[in-house]
Amino acid sequence: MNSNNIFYFSQMKPILLAALLFAGFITAAQQKESYYVFDKNWESTPIDSAHFLLRLQQLNDTCWQWDYYNFTGPLLKSEQTRDKAGEIFHGRIHYFDGAGILDSIAAYKNGLRHGDFYKLRHNGDSLIYTMKYVYKEDVQIEIIDLEKQPKDTSKM
Repeated sequence: MNSNNIFYFSQMKPILLAALLFAGFITAAQQKESYYVFDKNWESTPIDSAHFLLRLQQLNDTCWQWDYYNFTGPLLKSEQTRDKAGEIFHGRIHYFDGAGILDSIAAYKNGLRHGDFYKLRHNGDSLIYTMKYVYKEDVQIEIIDLEKQPKDTSKM
């Protein structure tokens, strides 16, 4: 091997290492998402008998997102948990009605209801926040009927 080849190979090492690391990163990213199908009783089933679909995605080290769909229809709910087993709610949870329209929003911290929970209703092309429930460490501390609140007319 002449000195030109040695120089060329030593210059290629960082590029080769970067390419291998990038390929490993892509492979790892693809492994952070899984899909499961269920029958109408939420039992595992072959895809040709599927009624529901679950997409499980790792968003970061401490957040897994569980998206539940009608197999041929809209999103039913989306939950965030601290663990892959889905036992510790942590983050936002969104519930949807049968048409896939947002119905309610919840907030959890380390498995406890914590923060604002909202109930919504669909009104034509918009969503109306109807109720607000405030929780602190799994204890309900306030209920607010948002439809009975005075309207802010300063923006009209």
